[in-house]
Amino acid sequence: MTALVVGVGLTGRSLASHLLELGEEVLAIDSRQSPPMAEKMPPVEIWRGEDFRLWPASRFKQFTRVALSAGVSPADVAAPLETITGDAELFTEAWRMHKPLTTLLAVTGTNGKSSTTAMTVHLCKMAGDTAEAVGNIGEPLLDAFWRWKKSEFPAVVAAELSSFQLQTAAGFNSDAAVVLNVSDDHLDRHGDLSSYAKTKARIYKSARTAAANGDDPLVLSMSLPEKKRVFAINNPAADWTMRDNIVIGGDLRLAIADMSMAAAQQPENVLAALSLMDVAGLKPVGKGLENFIGLPHRRQVIKSGWGLTFIDDSKATNVSAACAALYEMSAKTVLIAGGDGKGQDFKPLAQTARGRVRLVCLIGKDAPLLKSAFAAESVATLNADDMDDAVSKAVVAAKTGDAVLLSPACSSLDMFDDYRARAAAFARAARAVGE
Repeated sequence: MTALVVGVGLTGRSLASHLLELGEEVLAIDSRQSPPMAEKMPPVEIWRGEDFRLWPASRFKQFTRVALSAGVSPADVAAPLETITGDAELFTEAWRMHKPLTTLLAVTGTNGKSSTTAMTVHLCKMAGDTAEAVGNIGEPLLDAFWRWKKSEFPAVVAAELSSFQLQTAAGFNSDAAVVLNVSDDHLDRHGDLSSYAKTKARIYKSARTAAANGDDPLVLSMSLPEKKRVFAINNPAADWTMRDNIVIGGDLRLAIADMSMAAAQQPENVLAALSLMDVAGLKPVGKGLENFIGLPHRRQVIKSGWGLTFIDDSKATNVSAACAALYEMSAKTVLIAGGDGKGQDFKPLAQTARGRVRLVCLIGKDAPLLKSAFAAESVATLNADDMDDAVSKAVVAAKTGDAVLLSPACSSLDMFDDYRARAAAFARAARAVGE
């Protein structure tokens, strides 16, 4: 019997390598004729241009496991439910068998996952522990597991998990888990906000302890482990909160003024990281927040020149993330937005943009939907053919002192390989201004 890997991308390569390590025979399939990782796959047979959505259930029954890449929805395969798996579930299976002496933290949410994961690891290192961030933030879970198994496991692992990964995870077996927030995102895959929230809530199912956002009613309505810490900016009764721009939790007091700009701009993520460490039994420390530099593609200044500041927020792949970026802007802004909107409502973005944005340059598949939403709020827009055209039009429209902000509110996959490729295109165009 053979295991089937569906999707020949980064996760698909990781899945195939893992299953081979377990001694299983593996077949990989992809609907694309030229899958992105085909040349870097381990020695397995690959069927290209194979539309698995058309396979009948009987065809899947020949496989012991059907391992789905994160980009493949379980709804698109007719395989028996008990055979469907993914990298988060296989990681949990391997972790339970090996039982390393490592504190495993799990992070999910609509916004702030990567920043909170990176901040948690940074703080753990500042406290003297070896710590690594894996999963949706970078290195695939299973790749990291085998690297550690063949050398040494760190003291702390923080795993960022997407809703796509959680769809195929029966229960991620963590020492502490956190759902940061839940708002409209990936509704094209999950159907509605309720289903999306239920998928996010799966991270708590097998968690020993939990941190939870007390400012988010959807998170508080989830079934949480008995041992938990609640963090909230707007609730002084929470375990971790803020008062007069000071973070308060247990005996710790941290002034926002003493933090780096990257940390000070995301107080909710600071609270989340500290409460997650707290509930997991890791001593939260303030040391480190003064030099936390943040993540690439998350409100990152690319260039200042010609009277303009170019800011890369390509990781803002949903409306709420783009709204948060606009709230933080102190300068008048020319916004570059668009891509695949994944069924979101763009009205909140348009309302946030009113009075803050001089012009919106629209790119990608859902530019017409965005244009309609901005028009309803009397926000000016221009269509752009590509990123170079968008930056060029933004520069013409901007005035001295303005910011040119790439905060797309959409997925990048209609035009780019991923949000990093989108950011690279923006950076190239921005750096060419004035040359």
